[in-house]
Amino acid sequence: MTDDSLPRRASRVGWLPPHSLELPSSAAADFELTEQLRASIERRDRTPAEAQLDNYTLAIRATATVSLSEAEWVRRMHSAGIRIVAQWCEDDDVVSGYGIGVRALQAADSRPAILLDGHLSWDLRLPALREHWDDSDHARERARAQWLHMPASGEWDRERVDFTDATLWKRACGDAAAFNEYLRPLAHNNRGEWARAASRVAGVLALWAQRTEGPAPGVLAAVATQLGRSTQITTAGMRRPIGQNGLPAPDLSLTATILAQLHTGCQDPPDESLGLLKELLTTIKLIATAHRSRGEIHHVHRLMDACIPLHSVYRALHVRARRNPPPAHGSQGD
Repeated sequence: MTDDSLPRRASRVGWLPPHSLELPSSAAADFELTEQLRASIERRDRTPAEAQLDNYTLAIRATATVSLSEAEWVRRMHSAGIRIVAQWCEDDDVVSGYGIGVRALQAADSRPAILLDGHLSWDLRLPALREHWDDSDHARERARAQWLHMPASGEWDRERVDFTDATLWKRACGDAAAFNEYLRPLAHNNRGEWARAASRVAGVLALWAQRTEGPAPGVLAAVATQLGRSTQITTAGMRRPIGQNGLPAPDLSLTATILAQLHTGCQDPPDESLGLLKELLTTIKLIATAHRSRGEIHHVHRLMDACIPLHSVYRALHVRARRNPPPAHGSQGD
């Protein structure tokens, strides 16, 4: 996008068109080195407790996005090695929040200090997370049993299933494309749904970061963190909406499940990885446009800067896809 009539702002790589979020290719190499140096300084400046809390926040967002119920989320958190405890209401037998054990913050008795969800961003607090999950009576009963470490026996736990078919990536791309089609006509003043969209794509990027970046958060994790800030525009309206066909609207649930449960032994195909990243960049552009139309320019600027290194990832995947084209259909051995 080269229209000089558009308003522009200085960024770390020169002039970046705020509507397209495109990265000038001539600045890519210089920025990649600068970004690596800046990230290494930020990691060095963080205390162990801050680094651990950042990782836990990423895990909460990832596991919450892929989970369909509160009980599933609790199980996924435990499987991730994160100590999570229920915060019970004093007057009744209801879980109103949760706490996570932060090992780097030790209590007086040398046990990990418990950080309550009230100290996290509001969209990661239990009432907000519940907006994304099944709220039926059965689901609530299973959640309570899970918090009490008395899960119901004989019921299927979906997170135990590993997918082994790498062609599922194509379905993930289609799911992300359907999500963008749902968002395009959405009114920009519908803060609840745009906050929910930011939350969903942040969770998907967090899952992808866990799959590819390991314990040291990288570019995908950083963008997920920034998108998490875009969920702070409202505290209501995060319940999954119903689409025009009477079914739940697209919300990246399939994409999240595939990223979380496709066996890591399956090589991620470059073409489909590139396609998925392209769709997620489109989602981020739509979210940024909604911010801009509401005058939330600081969110636009932050998303712009966060997307710069994502374009480096995009170009790297593009190079991989060109070097490793998919096998032609009908070749011998098919």
